[in-house]
Amino acid sequence: MECIVKYSIKLTKRSLRNLDEVASYYEKLERGLGIKFAQYFFKQINVLCSLPNLGKFGKVDGTRELLFQEFPYLVVYRIIDNCVQIISLIHQYNYSIVKEASGFSLKANHLKVN
Repeated sequence: MECIVKYSIKLTKRSLRNLDEVASYYEKLERGLGIKFAQYFFKQINVLCSLPNLGKFGKVDGTRELLFQEFPYLVVYRIIDNCVQIISLIHQYNYSIVKEASGFSLKANHLKVN
């Protein structure tokens, strides 16, 4: 996905898998909600094309986190040159539990990008 300003977006296989799982879950809850979630996801990450530093600093060095307002999820990403790499999509509740229970070492492994 190319951006008008200067940053491109790259979705990792993990982030695409996360998106598919979450959208499918929402679609099962209510018809059309999965599509709404996917549209919201792409709208939010598209903002990162022109404002890549919008998200807060992440728990793992070199990452940033963009919290969603309409859904309880956050996107973990990193900036490499002129590219915003979307690493993962995480439910905010699960993210808090992982952080509290395991500390940085598990968190770093959880967000490891191959």
